Amino acid sequence: MASRKQDRSLNDEVGQGFKDAGLLVVPKFSFDGVATIKHLNTRKEGPDEEKVLAMDVKLNATVPADLWDFFHPGIKPVLYTDAGGVQNLMMEAIGYANIVKNCTVQIVGCHFYSVDVKNFKIRPTDGWKADLTFSLTIDPQGDQIAVLAEYLQEEVAVIIDPERELFDGQQEAA
Repeated sequence: MASRKQDRSLNDEVGQGFKDAGLLVVPKFSFDGVATIKHLNTRKEGPDEEKVLAMDVKLNATVPADLWDFFHPGIKPVLYTDAGGVQNLMMEAIGYANIVKNCTVQIVGCHFYSVDVKNFKIRPTDGWKADLTFSLTIDPQGDQIAVLAEYLQEEVAVIIDPERELFDGQQEAA
């Protein structure tokens, strides 16, 4: 097993290679599992004459520790023991400002498009798991608010697919 210093060095070299080539590798966020609907927040957005209904859906889920790679590749050895236990039991959730735009979401029989996934907070838990809280910003139609409200504080199946990209996650660096 490589040391943390070697891992960091390799990651730096790989990252620099992509930067030198003018490319930025953006890992994709996706989710297919069970989450608890913790909170719903509805509002109207847009100019006065064109207001549309919007909703934030706050979700919480237990996820595999591999999801840390989306936020910070190489951080797992700092967070977990070799056996998968949490190294620092006093650690609170770490917040990330990532916004994953234009996702497709399926939740409680509803389909949403052009969804923003944001407000990520993740905390390591024992057994190579993590506690993940995040929000979806959706544009509900018809009775979708009522449908989601029926499942408030309950576990539901959620599928989040990222926007399909022409170059499989590689974008030109700005």
